[in-house]
Amino acid sequence: MVEQNQFIQWLATLGVGGILAAFMFNFYRKDMKENADNLKFYIDSYRADVSSWKEVVIQNTKAMAECAKMTELVFHYLVKTEENNKNEVAKLV
Repeated sequence: MVEQNQFIQWLATLGVGGILAAFMFNFYRKDMKENADNLKFYIDSYRADVSSWKEVVIQNTKAMAECAKMTELVFHYLVKTEENNKNEVAKLV
C-alpha cells in the first residue's frame, strides 16, 4: 500500500498530462491483455475445429475408397452379365 501511495504522489507531481498519460497507458495495457486473451481463445477454438475437420476428411476418404471399390465390382459384374447375355442370345440364334 505504501508503494501505491508513493506512486500516486509521484504521479501527481507530473501534472494533468502525466495523469492522463498514466490512464492511457493503463487502459492500453488492459486492452492489449484482453486482445491477447481473445487471440488465445480463437487459436484454441481454431485448433479444435481443425482437429474435428481432420477426422471428417479421414472418414470421407475411407467412404470414398469403399464407394470406388464397390463401383468397380458392380462394373465388372455388369460386364460379365452383358457377356453372358450375348452368349445366351447367340445360343438362341
